[in-house]
Amino acid sequence: MLLSGVLLTGCFNKLDPSLNYDANIPYSETVNIPDLEKFHPKLQVLIQRITNEEKDRFLSSTEHLEKLKKGEKPWDIKINTAIEYETEKVVSLILSVSTYSNAVSDYYFRTINYDLSVPGKMKLEHVFEASILKMLSNRSRKQFADIALDVDRLRGGTEPNWNNFQYWNISENGLTFRFPRNKIGPSSLGIQQMKIGLKGLRPHLTEYGKTIWDLSSGE
Repeated sequence: MLLSGVLLTGCFNKLDPSLNYDANIPYSETVNIPDLEKFHPKLQVLIQRITNEEKDRFLSSTEHLEKLKKGEKPWDIKINTAIEYETEKVVSLILSVSTYSNAVSDYYFRTINYDLSVPGKMKLEHVFEASILKMLSNRSRKQFADIALDVDRLRGGTEPNWNNFQYWNISENGLTFRFPRNKIGPSSLGIQQMKIGLKGLRPHLTEYGKTIWDLSSGE
């Protein structure tokens, strides 16, 4: 069942009962999922699966287990799924996860780009030729050179491979890439993003990629 704006309260009942934890300490979770019933059922299942994966990761995190050992209230969690872009053919979403306890918080995310006509989740390598990786690497290093502070981390996080650019969302005029905390610099930088317009992307599009923005191969 898809939930929207629901505040839930639960306990850590998935923990190993043999461990020395108080599994009855409550936590709260807020899960916001848009009404996706108009989309293909497989997309609904995918979003629910990713949401559950993030909840499970949250429940088993070291921070929570340490709090349970001490008998303290664990962190709470908020999961929000927002539609970044939508057409009859594709939908692009970002699933953000916030965890918090007192004055301490954390934030991370997942992105989903879904072809409603297949239906199926898109990968960057479906949309672009491998030639795009060098361009993305150069662009990101140039954009973040003045703020990254750690040259080695910046170079490692922007090496020309698919994994470094796995968080992306489609827009009307191009793509938005996001880099998690600690990916290209210290965590104090937070999440960074890089936008690239169709003009820069077009030379690297596969034939399939051109269909996303309704670009014919003859144009």
